[in-house]
Amino acid sequence: MFGSATKKSLGKGEIQRGDRVLQLATQIGMIQGGAEDIIRTNDNNTDHAQEELRKILKEHNYNMIEDLLSDLEKMLPPDQKKHYQDMIDEYKKWTDETKRFSS
Repeated sequence: MFGSATKKSLGKGEIQRGDRVLQLATQIGMIQGGAEDIIRTNDNNTDHAQEELRKILKEHNYNMIEDLLSDLEKMLPPDQKKHYQDMIDEYKKWTDETKRFSS
């Protein structure tokens, strides 16, 4: 990987380390490219899912998911409503923790 002029001035161990650095740099570039592809695919899937959700909400005379959730929550019996609210609270705690660590 190194030119012959460079190889003459470096020892075998240095050349091996240099070759390994180039190999790692290539691998990191490939990993980054794969991650970018995954992010792009995820964004496309998210956009598609949001569009489908908007269509479904509109078919049922809802403008926002919050309106649907509010109406559904009103239909729950008290014991299920408490369980539902506990799940929402737990989700909020989890997302708050995730945001804290990703900042």
